Amino acid sequence: MNRCKSMHACQLMSELGEVISRGPASKGSAEAVAVIEQACRVLRSGNASYKAPDYALARAHGHLRRLIGFGDLTLSDEARERWRDLDAFVLGPAQEDLRGVGGAGVA
Repeated sequence: MNRCKSMHACQLMSELGEVISRGPASKGSAEAVAVIEQACRVLRSGNASYKAPDYALARAHGHLRRLIGFGDLTLSDEARERWRDLDAFVLGPAQEDLRGVGGAGVA
């Protein structure tokens, strides 16, 4: 994944994390914010290995998807909109990069 895509992914995840952290505190929201922060550290890093940003984004997306899908993380309307933005990016522009690391609906 190129630097531009990495920074865009980080921006989308940061926006989602900010909205989640403004909502009611829960185990799911704390876990989601931690996952987002960890992924953004890798995505922002200029010293990360070639595929590290791809792995970080795929891992974070999968983790967030599970939290939302199993009901551990309840999203407000604004958070749901931010999630959809991130999901559309992962399943759109970033999908080709993430297929190489087993993420974003490998097919």
